[in-house]
Amino acid sequence: MGNKVITIGREYGCGGRLVAKKLAEKLGFAYYDSDLISLAAEKTGMTESYVKEIEQKKVSNFLYSLFLPGQTLTLPDQVFIAQAEVIRAAAAKESCVFVGRCADYILKDFDNCVNLFLHAPLETRITRVCEEYKEIGRDQAEAYIARKDKERASYYNYFSTNIWGNYKNYDLCIDCRIGIDATVGLIGKFLELRFPEQ
Repeated sequence: MGNKVITIGREYGCGGRLVAKKLAEKLGFAYYDSDLISLAAEKTGMTESYVKEIEQKKVSNFLYSLFLPGQTLTLPDQVFIAQAEVIRAAAAKESCVFVGRCADYILKDFDNCVNLFLHAPLETRITRVCEEYKEIGRDQAEAYIARKDKERASYYNYFSTNIWGNYKNYDLCIDCRIGIDATVGLIGKFLELRFPEQ
């Protein structure tokens, strides 16, 4: 039947990365997340830190939209194309789980691809960001999470023809307030129904 691919889009702080990692381990699939930055850096010849900086900047930022002398693509476009090539090559090589980076859109024509979107109530996300990630204090958490979600939406909506978080773009949307393990279990059940021959 070929490789199976799972893409995971997620709201910031819902635990999507933790779910993706556990799911990949449970299924025995390769796991791709921030390592896509390293692979894209290799492809473009840019440093990892530079690729990460470009990727995290709002894509419509004027300075990052400027063309370099002799270049036909903007820096964000070059990074996106390199990551897209890495994602397609990985999906062709092995069954895997991808976190973010428009993988669902990049692999829209790929057979056996299941696209998930994970979300959670704001209070659940605030608790995770403050108590588990320990990234910021509660007084600033709501604005911080909103900014992170806005960055993800901006990136996704710029590079794809879909809308980030719109349920119509995904095979399954899950509220992660049920917990990391329960979410992984629910996805596993869905995959059993999606691929009954396995």
